[in-house]
Amino acid sequence: MDSLIEYGMWPLAAVIVAVFAMLIFRAPLSGLLNRTKRIGAGGQSIDFADGQTTDLQQIQAQSAQPPNQIANHPLGPAAATVAEIEQQVIQRLSTVNETTEARQQRLIRAFAVTVLQRDFEATYRIIFGSQLEMLLRANAGGADENVAKSIFENAKATYPNIHSSASIDDWLSYPTQANLIEKQNGLFVTTPRGKEFLQYLVQVGLTAPKKG
Repeated sequence: MDSLIEYGMWPLAAVIVAVFAMLIFRAPLSGLLNRTKRIGAGGQSIDFADGQTTDLQQIQAQSAQPPNQIANHPLGPAAATVAEIEQQVIQRLSTVNETTEARQQRLIRAFAVTVLQRDFEATYRIIFGSQLEMLLRANAGGADENVAKSIFENAKATYPNIHSSASIDDWLSYPTQANLIEKQNGLFVTTPRGKEFLQYLVQVGLTAPKKG
């Protein structure tokens, strides 16, 4: 299951990062290329004339152009796999009888859900199994200091190579800083984000015991 997540979910996160990278660096890179007239190494150099496209540039442009590429896309040409997904999104949106504003809201919602799921995938890979147990106990009406200490001491005895040099505060720091649990009236309880995280694990089948 971990392998499936690693090779199945992260490419989507890579697409999101790539989109933002293109948005941020497209203009500076374009300006730098426009100012570059000649490049050289050793005794050889290549001149770039204004308004002229070289054979190499034409080849690169053709190879970078994916099938069914959206014309005049503000982000420029996409990888073939990304372009294929873009076309699927466009086709699906075309079947929905909604206003432009409603479609925009639909895309914003989908993007927000994707970002949250990416964060949950990262959280699941980082969190220890004992911390997940703590999260479940906190979700079942809350857990006091004694419950937390009992879970931690058991994890320390079972996995000494992981927790031997850690304190209970160290152990609690990750689920707390990740906004999965918080303390209310002397009890550790699950935050709204923690509840959604647990629901997500059930939805994708990540319910098997986890080490640590």
